[in-house]
Amino acid sequence: MPSIVPSGRTRHKRTVNFPIDEIPFSGKNPPPRLVGPTGAPDIHMNKPHPCLSCGACCAFYRVSFYWTEADPFNGGTIPQELVQQLTPHRVAMKGTTGKAGKSRCIALDGEVGKSVGCSIYDKRGTTCRDFAPSWESGRPNESCDKARAFYGMTPLTPEDFEAPDPQFPPLPRTA
Repeated sequence: MPSIVPSGRTRHKRTVNFPIDEIPFSGKNPPPRLVGPTGAPDIHMNKPHPCLSCGACCAFYRVSFYWTEADPFNGGTIPQELVQQLTPHRVAMKGTTGKAGKSRCIALDGEVGKSVGCSIYDKRGTTCRDFAPSWESGRPNESCDKARAFYGMTPLTPEDFEAPDPQFPPLPRTA
């Protein structure tokens, strides 16, 4: 029987637990624990989160943010050795400053379009935390669709985020 680890998050006033042995991953780092719009892990679904088999946004766009997110003295969580200076106030993840589609975040593990994960998922910056895949929050994201198209993947659909298990009904759609 798989071990159950509490996530410490709630979904619809219930604690979400997940079987740690059932989370697929490859590489040296465990998979990211992706969260939905409520902040609850999306592992309640019967299929893996679409981002775990994509990674296109991490290998297509520049990932830049305010320098303090990589400064431990100011509460930053991103390791400084993974960023490069852009301007006096902005830094970017190494590997993402090339042309669109010719870059790849240094923290991205795996093969784009197959199986991916973020080596600093729990420490990632606001740019990454704020990037929502298409339809995860009930609406499309043209940036997600564009990155997926570049790598030959179809756009995500609302069905990619449906929860077929009646114990966990789909999240309400936003207008």
